[in-house]
Amino acid sequence: MAAEVWDAPLVANPPGRIAGFVAGASEAQAGRTFLWAPVALILGIGWYFALAAEPGWPLLALAAVLAAILIWYSRSWPGLALPALVLVGLLLATARTAWVTAPTLRSVTGEVLVTG
Repeated sequence: MAAEVWDAPLVANPPGRIAGFVAGASEAQAGRTFLWAPVALILGIGWYFALAAEPGWPLLALAAVLAAILIWYSRSWPGLALPALVLVGLLLATARTAWVTAPTLRSVTGEVLVTG
C-alpha cells in the first residue's frame, strides 16, 4: 500500500495525499500520547519564551479554560490531549516565571550611599 501512495504523481491531489499521510501518521502513533506529552509541554514552554511580551491574565485564564476543555474532551478524542498539553506548558512557564520574580523598585530612589 505504501508503494502505491508514493508511486502516484506528485501533482495528483496534493491535499488528499497530505491528509492521507497525516491520517496514517496519527494512526501509527495511536496509544502513544503519553510518550509525546514531554514534547508537547516543551513546545508550550518554548512558546512562552518566544512571546514578545508577558501574556496578560485574561489571556492566561482563557488558555487555562481552553486547556481544561481540551483535556475533558480528550477522553473521547485522544488527539486533543497534545494541544491541551501545549497550553499547560505555556501556563507552567508563566507560573514558574511569576513564582521566581524578584521584587523591583517602583520609583526612582536617587543616589544612595551603602557602607558595610
